[in-house]
Amino acid sequence: MPILGRTKKEVVSEFRCLEILEAARGVFARKGFNNATMDDVAEAAGVAKGTLYLYFPSKREIFLETFRQGAVALQEEVRSKMDEEADAAGKILAFVRTRLEYAERNRDFFRIYYTEFNNMLTHPAPVRQEFQDLYDRQANVLAEVLREGMRRKQVRKMDPLAAAGIVYDATRGWIAQRLLGWSQSSVEDDANFVFDVIWRGIACSK
Repeated sequence: MPILGRTKKEVVSEFRCLEILEAARGVFARKGFNNATMDDVAEAAGVAKGTLYLYFPSKREIFLETFRQGAVALQEEVRSKMDEEADAAGKILAFVRTRLEYAERNRDFFRIYYTEFNNMLTHPAPVRQEFQDLYDRQANVLAEVLREGMRRKQVRKMDPLAAAGIVYDATRGWIAQRLLGWSQSSVEDDANFVFDVIWRGIACSK
């Protein structure tokens, strides 16, 4: 019997796929891409190795899908929280805070990001382009917030895409600080600190 337009088999298959990706994320975070094996992922997911190949043709494809899934989920959450805010300051704070909160809840995903993402440079061009597009979409959302802030005279005149890159990189850097244990502050305190540093640099003078 179809469930919301899908068959029971499709629902079960999707659920199993998500379980495999969750297990794979933990394996890659602990061992890194090169040291992890399909056997490791199968054991962590509680499935036969042959079952993995029904869903993913290779270890690389599992790795890419764990990253893709995490990146898309993060962007959707960030965009939703930013849309709840009325002005540039609120939207930028929402961007910073939501990314820090997501990183705190999904440390495995961010460990993969920081330890393995540079290896994306060795992937085929279509793969590199896909992840570049994910970054560009997030940067363009921030840039539009900054443009609107300039129109409202909340943000001083500057290159909005360059400023978006600074906001993005400052937030990413502080996530790394937290993953390394260099910050003992709460997520809220760190989000407010990062936002304050950014805002002091880009806000219009009173």
